[in-house]
Amino acid sequence: MKHLLTSLLFAATIQLAAQTVTLDITWRDTTVIGADMTYAQAKARWPAWVGYMEYIGASSKVLNIRKAVASHNNVIWANDDGPGVTNYANGCGSRVNIRWPYGVFRVDAELIQPQGIVWGEGSQGFQLDSWNVKSGGTTLIYDHAGWDGDPSKRYLIKDMTWGRVDNFGYTEGAQLHGFKIMGGGTGLNDPSYHFSAIGAWKRGEVSTIDNVFIYNANTHGVELGGQFHATFHSDKVSIFKSGVGAYGIYGGAHMQVFMGSYDDNHNVFYVRPDAAGSIGNGTAIKAYGIKFETGKTDGRPYSTGQQLADIENSWVMMDVYGFYYSKVNSMPHSLIRYKGKSGMRSTINLFGVTWFDKPAYMLHDRDKGTLYEMDQIGFSSAVTTWCWNSVDGVVLSPGVSLRPVPATCDQRLAPLPRDPMTGNSIGSWSGCSPLYSYTTPIASEGGPTTPPPTGTPCTYTTGPWSACTNGTQTRTVTATPSGCTGTPPPSSQPCTVTPPPVLSLKWASTFSGTNGCALVATTGANITQATSWACGAITGGKITTNRCTSFPLAMAATRVVLVGVTFNSWEEWGWLNSAIRTRANGDLQDGTGKVLATVVKGAKVDRLTLDLSPGTTLQSVIGPADRNTCGTAVITVEAVEVY
Repeated sequence: MKHLLTSLLFAATIQLAAQTVTLDITWRDTTVIGADMTYAQAKARWPAWVGYMEYIGASSKVLNIRKAVASHNNVIWANDDGPGVTNYANGCGSRVNIRWPYGVFRVDAELIQPQGIVWGEGSQGFQLDSWNVKSGGTTLIYDHAGWDGDPSKRYLIKDMTWGRVDNFGYTEGAQLHGFKIMGGGTGLNDPSYHFSAIGAWKRGEVSTIDNVFIYNANTHGVELGGQFHATFHSDKVSIFKSGVGAYGIYGGAHMQVFMGSYDDNHNVFYVRPDAAGSIGNGTAIKAYGIKFETGKTDGRPYSTGQQLADIENSWVMMDVYGFYYSKVNSMPHSLIRYKGKSGMRSTINLFGVTWFDKPAYMLHDRDKGTLYEMDQIGFSSAVTTWCWNSVDGVVLSPGVSLRPVPATCDQRLAPLPRDPMTGNSIGSWSGCSPLYSYTTPIASEGGPTTPPPTGTPCTYTTGPWSACTNGTQTRTVTATPSGCTGTPPPSSQPCTVTPPPVLSLKWASTFSGTNGCALVATTGANITQATSWACGAITGGKITTNRCTSFPLAMAATRVVLVGVTFNSWEEWGWLNSAIRTRANGDLQDGTGKVLATVVKGAKVDRLTLDLSPGTTLQSVIGPADRNTCGTAVITVEAVEVY
């Protein structure tokens, strides 16, 4: 009792010491540190984080990491064992609360999840309109190309205690609220790297993720490790198109999932032992009011079948309440794929489940080598209850019956699926290959292709012609079915390169004089701005703009050339002219989204040529056409030419 009271008093003391810190960044701080800061400046601004990088011998990486990462992790290390206390050797005591601003932030190193609360401004998209009105939530984008950290296993947000197996590795109150996380994947797993958006370690008590939307993580949206007896809550979380599964559970977990959407994942729950083969105390999952659609955002069939759960060498207790399943595409699926832990009874209970375009099979029991087909009647667009355990099979399915049928192999769903109304076999596949795969889409859910009869004519599909190179263009030609006969269309042809058109100069100015409200044109008409605050500063044959500079002039344009131009500051969606906007990463972009060039703030470019999309009409040569809009890109330029 004495030790218990001491522990409770210690925990209460830590909680009383917790504080909330708002990050010292804005939606404009999206670059790496070295883009506009020195090492000394970085250390002055984020001393605890830079100190940690020096502590682990990684100071050479400081200038190549993005400001958002430095700001977040600096708060962690500045408040590790308590407010204002840094303890690099411990590395698991931070109970600080962190508040992120709205905006879009690329993340190129792991953000540490403290044993406290991390808030974003919501999972809605961030937007900046033409009036510089900022709206929306906090979006974090995984920067794969610039990632700094373990290349084999990556997490965008990872518990501070990750990997610890002592008592300090247990996280009781970590919470994450209000983020949109973009993983940059394709919906298929790339086996060359492991990336899960969130890494949660030995979570317990009130540990929660809510109002979070995760899209296209290569491995998992949320990965749970070291769970054993821990408890994890997921509330109003949506995870789409993860490469292996929305939730990856390694080593056992006790988790509750409320009101989420999990469309186009290979699995909603992917359950496996940990790297040491342990399942801890097993996995208990309670899911309430979740939705799972397959083939919604990507209609390609996957050889995994897109399932609710893929369970292997594990013990589970799964209760699903108010679950909605919709199979948008027409390929057959098994809802649950199961292979248990020897000698242990797993149970799966579905209550109040609505089927809409139901799967072909309810469950693939790999231990017994059986499949549970969907019932002949009563399971289409119906609410149902279904209870199963790994020893007795189906123990409750009121009003309907599900019969097990032999599965001819462990990996594939066989025999052929049946039509629920007629009982007739449907589909075009049989056999046991290819094997399940999270990395490769397949043309059909099936076994080896049967060679067509001799003489079967080919159907040819051709790709687009390539660019003309050395007088030749090429394209791909594909014949189907395999083994067919016929004469394919040509895969190459001669070509000639059409020289680019000669462009005529329509307007130009070298900014003579000193009147910042009058642009004296060397070609075309002079432009006068009557409003003083919308003028620029002209001196020495160059103009320097301000945030509201505007010189309207309407003309069709193909190309804009800036001579001797320096970008003095950087604006997200700043107006270079009416057709070209600046982006926070240095891109110059036209109205179609085409990137015309990428520049560096403060670096002078002798001649910057920007080719516009066909059909572009300029309404201004500098700044927005409307003088009241403001948001002009601040530049110094010696001449402007419009063709």
